[in-house]
Amino acid sequence: MKKIILLLAVCVYSVAHAQVLSDSSFFSQIASDWHAGFTADAGGTFAVPVDISDGADGTLGVYEGAATLKFQGFNEKRALNADVNYGFAHYDFSGAESPVGDANKIGCNLFYSEKIAGGWSAWGMFTGSLNAETNASLSDGGSVLAGAGAGYRFSENLRVGLGVAAVSRMDRDWIPMPVAYVDWKITERLSLRTFTGAALVYDAFGDGKLLLSISADYKSAYIRLSDGTAGERRSVKDSYFQCSANATYSLTKNFYVAAGVGGNFNREMTFRTDRIKSGEIDVDAAPVFFVHAGCKF
Repeated sequence: MKKIILLLAVCVYSVAHAQVLSDSSFFSQIASDWHAGFTADAGGTFAVPVDISDGADGTLGVYEGAATLKFQGFNEKRALNADVNYGFAHYDFSGAESPVGDANKIGCNLFYSEKIAGGWSAWGMFTGSLNAETNASLSDGGSVLAGAGAGYRFSENLRVGLGVAAVSRMDRDWIPMPVAYVDWKITERLSLRTFTGAALVYDAFGDGKLLLSISADYKSAYIRLSDGTAGERRSVKDSYFQCSANATYSLTKNFYVAAGVGGNFNREMTFRTDRIKSGEIDVDAAPVFFVHAGCKF
């Protein structure tokens, strides 16, 4: 099921007017507004402690903060989305020994689309990240996803696309994957967008001042861990499904605030030592809360 959801990718031109999702992922940045200029966003994500069901004892809570600087430019022929982000994650294990410590996360995302002829367009994407425990080498924590494809505009309200991407996996081989997107303005107030999941966005008053959204997304992060006692290279893949409901309110033309609530499901942390699987932790479903604020300029 995870692999199926991972195949959904990339919306092109969204039609909302403010940030609608609650993290610094590529999905969040592409599925938000298209604002000609810069947007600065900061926020926190809080997954409350829940029981570890398999692989370890105790509970796990995850608290993350992130800041993103995004640039967007577009006209009738081209569209560009580029952002850089920094995040800090605290893994709160209640057991005697924490298998994952605090982690730094640095990322960048790039998406470019250009019309070719008729309703056709070509697009390319790149997302890269450096994730590592605070006492591990950040330069050894790299992961990359890159892809390209073609899109078709059926109408002003419906665009779809198909392509292919390559994904690196820390301490594992690269894998290819098909890529597809859908960007559908269902009504004047309701729209649907996809990228590694789906977001349904409703403009409550029709003027972009209050946006309500529900989303489902697959999250996956590879983190470089500190070396073992004998110098072994270690890493962990932290993956889960996230479902959420969010509200974004524009205080002024340039400033907005957002809050959300949801759940993290089927969380798995898979550990590798010298590229060989060395353990796995399964975590119960966890309530998660979001807060955000941003400025457009």
